[in-house]
Amino acid sequence: MTESEWQTCTSPRRMIRYLRRSAAQGIELYSWFSHPARGTLPRKFRLFLAASCRRVAPFLGSANGRVGKLIQFAEGFADHPPSKEDLQRVHNWFGKGRCSIQTVRLLWGLTSPLGSAAGELRNIPGHHARSATAVKAEKYSAQRAALDDEAIAQCGFIRDLFGNPFRPVRFDPAWRSSSAVGLGEAMYESRAFDRMEELTGVLEEVGCAVPELLAHCRKPGPHVRGCWAVDLLLGKN
Repeated sequence: MTESEWQTCTSPRRMIRYLRRSAAQGIELYSWFSHPARGTLPRKFRLFLAASCRRVAPFLGSANGRVGKLIQFAEGFADHPPSKEDLQRVHNWFGKGRCSIQTVRLLWGLTSPLGSAAGELRNIPGHHARSATAVKAEKYSAQRAALDDEAIAQCGFIRDLFGNPFRPVRFDPAWRSSSAVGLGEAMYESRAFDRMEELTGVLEEVGCAVPELLAHCRKPGPHVRGCWAVDLLLGKN
């Protein structure tokens, strides 16, 4: 994959494959890849699935009010890797309510190794579009369009989480002023990524002049928990 292909790619699977292959070859990616214990996910991938789940959650209805809580569990697991007991508690808790097959897919995608979880999540709006289309001949095209939209959105999440692997950014610790870190922590905890422009100003005040970093902060999005710029500020892997 070239840098241009990375910036325009519409296949989440291809981007993930490239990242994993690069890590296996020893190419530095901000230490975002490690060798996690079996049955767990690297932090960035878990946050990628959580962001993807938030996007498709409206298609799941109320789901007994459990979907949002499940995503919070997954985000918590990203920063504090779950034990087998933690995962079992989530499965038991979530299984107490009557859930649709789409919700079960959501649960599987968040609490299992990556595998085809991203594809399972793309299927949720795809099946919804197919079911909502009255004309039989148009069902497939509606489903295909929904799947393509989700793939493009997921690629946006990957770029926000991992940045541009062809142009790694070095973050000067001197830029971690109390005001910058405080703002970054508040954004991270409350998912207040509408404050990215404010973060740009704070970073400039402390002397940051890295074009790639500042340009990313100025972009309208998507920005999600695990955004590479905020992670660099907070010193998260």
